[in-house]
Amino acid sequence: MTTIKQNRANRRNSKKSTGPKTAEGKAIVARNATKSGLHSKPFKEALQHAAATSKTLRHQAVIEELKPIGELETYFAEVVAESIEAGSRVISVIQQQRETRINRAKLAHVEEHYERLQKEREWVKKPRLKFYRYTDKITPEMQAAQVRKIEEVSQPN
Repeated sequence: MTTIKQNRANRRNSKKSTGPKTAEGKAIVARNATKSGLHSKPFKEALQHAAATSKTLRHQAVIEELKPIGELETYFAEVVAESIEAGSRVISVIQQQRETRINRAKLAHVEEHYERLQKEREWVKKPRLKFYRYTDKITPEMQAAQVRKIEEVSQPN
C-alpha cells in the first residue's frame, strides 16, 4: 500500500512524464505499435497519393489487352487493372520506405565513422612521451627530440 507521501510524489512525477513534446518525437512515437506498417497512416497516405497520380497508361493498356466485350467483362477488366495498379503502388511505397531506411542506416554509419575519425584525430594530437627506465641515461639530444616532438604535435594545423 502506498503512503500519502508516495502518492503525492507519484502524482507530481506523472505530470512531468506526459510523452513527447516535439513534432519529431511525436512522429517517432506514432510508429511504436506498427509491425508491418501496411496499415499505418503514413503508408495509407502514400498509397492515396500514388493512387491519385497513377491512373496511368498501364491501366488503359491492361483494359485494351483484355479486350472486354459487354458490361460484365468491362467491369472485371477494370477490377484486374485496379488490382494491378494497387499492387504496383504498394510495391513502390514499400521500396520508398526501404530506401529511406537504407539511407538512414548509411547516414548513421557515416556519422559513426566521422565521430570515430574525430576521436582518432584527437588521440593523435596528444603528445606521446617516451618513458625511460631509471637505469637509462637520458642525453640532452633525447630531451631536445622530446621537446621538438611535443611542440610539433601541439601546434595547430
